[in-house]
Amino acid sequence: MEKGYGASVSGYRSLKKKKKNQDSYLIKYYRSHLIAVVCDGLGSKKHSKRASKKACFVVYKLIKIALDKRHLDTERLIDSIKKRWMKSIKPYTPKTSDTTCSFVINNNKNILLAQLGDGMIVISINDKLYMKQEPIKDFTNMTQSLGKSNNKDWQISVIDKLESEHFKIMICTDGVSEDLYEDKIEDFVNALSKLIISKKKNNNRNIKSILKEWPNKHNLDDKTIVMVK
Repeated sequence: MEKGYGASVSGYRSLKKKKKNQDSYLIKYYRSHLIAVVCDGLGSKKHSKRASKKACFVVYKLIKIALDKRHLDTERLIDSIKKRWMKSIKPYTPKTSDTTCSFVINNNKNILLAQLGDGMIVISINDKLYMKQEPIKDFTNMTQSLGKSNNKDWQISVIDKLESEHFKIMICTDGVSEDLYEDKIEDFVNALSKLIISKKKNNNRNIKSILKEWPNKHNLDDKTIVMVK
């Protein structure tokens, strides 16, 4: 099974305002599953670091419960995430503490992708771009988030795996995805994959160095990448 690596850095806006990085991510292994979660706290909310961090742990905990029952009901999982997350951020509310949420559940048979709000999930098979999952935008063009979403706002995909196929998955927040041109995504994922070497510590450091040296200096957002390969 593939392994996961990740890094996150503060954007210029956070540094200028002396705020914490609002992004959070989590990579865990449980019952032959790799679980990766990436959440982007809304910068306009005062306590969005709490929102994104709590969302990561809520998603992981609920997936663990589902796997223990050996029945992963995606619709029930998505419904439970918002309810459990709302309790977890107390005494705050979504008015001051909100976040997007993307996660991947990867095992030997298939990959489940779930996304709410900005950012991007990319699947590469045998070094070729297979799927790009991006946010659903409504007519207001506003970011969907846990605090103001419904189940229908989530994008869910399941990809079956074949033994002969080599998979790579990238999850990133919009601080990264907004700067990736359509025709360069495949090249970026493949280049990032080449930096993944044997030691986990070095992999995380290599991803972080890319984010710190991000070429678009005008992008103010925090930046997070999780890579699974």
